[in-house]
Amino acid sequence: MREVVKSIFFFPYIGGISSGKRARDYMRFLGIPAARVRTEYNTLSIDRIRRMAGVLPAPDGVPFEERHFIIVARFVPKKNLAMALDAYSQYAKIAQEKLKPLHLCGAGPMEAELRAKVAELGLTDQVVFRGFLQTDDIARALGHSLALLLPSIEEQFGNVVIEAQAMGLPVIVSDNCGARDALVRSGVNGFIVEPDNPVGLSFFMSTIAGDRELWVRMCSEARASAHLGDVCAFAKGVSDLVAT
Repeated sequence: MREVVKSIFFFPYIGGISSGKRARDYMRFLGIPAARVRTEYNTLSIDRIRRMAGVLPAPDGVPFEERHFIIVARFVPKKNLAMALDAYSQYAKIAQEKLKPLHLCGAGPMEAELRAKVAELGLTDQVVFRGFLQTDDIARALGHSLALLLPSIEEQFGNVVIEAQAMGLPVIVSDNCGARDALVRSGVNGFIVEPDNPVGLSFFMSTIAGDRELWVRMCSEARASAHLGDVCAFAKGVSDLVAT
């Protein structure tokens, strides 16, 4: 019934701009004609991100050996950070002396719980809490990272995927993230994992961190696909919509 009511509010509109095929299909469900729906709404300036980072996108710039895994997220349940820590713990047992650190960029009501879990898992020296970062600091942090993790239980899109790809990073995202539809090709520029699968997440972390040649190839693919999330894609959607 609620969806029927929503469709009434969409009645005055003759077009829309969505993010990815899920949102596009939802707009069509609510009554906007398929020919009048364009993508992409969620976009960022790739050039601006790279300028703020202050380093070249991967695989150039910071050496592979000096990079770390990164999560950029609010510390709330839907971001699934407890599962990510379980996965990192499993990865740590495999990597041992070649272990890549994990940087958590964010803040929120679960911070104390997450810090306690890190201590319980014996990962205090490997997991770095960076706190809440502004956009320029996030760009710089991504410029020093190996791969982005986004294992969310619920994620309408995930703009941080765009930021990561701007800096040439492979991404490991849950199949619930809207960004995966348009931006991520599993095994090409990242990996897709179920949000309740810490073993799978650990495996993909080990795969990327343990194979420099694979990482270089995935970085090149991430850079090649970064334009899909650029603001030019939004401008084209608007232009196409106005022209029809």
